[in-house]
Amino acid sequence: MITLAVESPNQSCECWHTGDTSGYADFLAALIEQQLGTYPVGEVWLSGFSSGAQEITRFLVPRHPELMRLGGGWVVFGGGGPPAGSSSAVTAASMAGVRGHWFTGTADTAVPLTASWGAQAGERFYAGRGVVTSGDYPSGVGHALDGRLGPTVGRLIDQS
Repeated sequence: MITLAVESPNQSCECWHTGDTSGYADFLAALIEQQLGTYPVGEVWLSGFSSGAQEITRFLVPRHPELMRLGGGWVVFGGGGPPAGSSSAVTAASMAGVRGHWFTGTADTAVPLTASWGAQAGERFYAGRGVVTSGDYPSGVGHALDGRLGPTVGRLIDQS
């Protein structure tokens, strides 16, 4: 397993969802492709929290669905909406064998679960494009990881 912990190039807010979102997606795709060309990787798994979740599902995967060609998927927390804008290269063929998991609490006010750019809309969009989706939407949980990232990602990858 290779883990890349990437800080947003947007140093003004250290976030992924504002500024040059296409450029950030291209930056991440190039970084991932470099690793795929260097190491014998069997699957690609992506994980992000808040704007990192938004980067994965709203910008990176829609712009670079080829990153998922080896299978794998993503586990996103506190976000993970549908693609931003109307253009997306995401198709059932490009998402064959890909899994997506969303974790957002019902009390999350930063990236509300039911917002048009929130986790439920993202899960619906990707389910309609062939991604095998699942979600944890715990009642009363707000916009905080509280030790959930590692155990949740580990459980889902182990189940794959």
